[in-house]
Amino acid sequence: MILSVLSVLLAGALPATVNGMRGAAQRAYAAGMARQALEEAIRDGFDHLQARTLGNVSLNGTEFAGDVQVTDATASDGTAMNATLARNVTVTIRWRFSTVPKSYSTSRLVVKQI
Repeated sequence: MILSVLSVLLAGALPATVNGMRGAAQRAYAAGMARQALEEAIRDGFDHLQARTLGNVSLNGTEFAGDVQVTDATASDGTAMNATLARNVTVTIRWRFSTVPKSYSTSRLVVKQI
């Protein structure tokens, strides 16, 4: 009796643990991919900031796709900042976990060095 209850509990817990670890690995990979794209955009310099689509990357059967968006920056009080001096760069990575669409975004305010 005890063994049957234990086997039922383990049969449900192990797949959930494996799925959780897989989902965490996908999120970690997406975060790394987003950070790398953000750093590359900033490295190219303020005058070269531009929106672009990232190439698709496949990892363990999961397709990751992303894009870089460059938008006008806003100050903490909500007023628009001068676009020739400050821009907001956002990187979004998208993938599917089973059939559920997932995404990870990171952004940074980039200020022109004078």
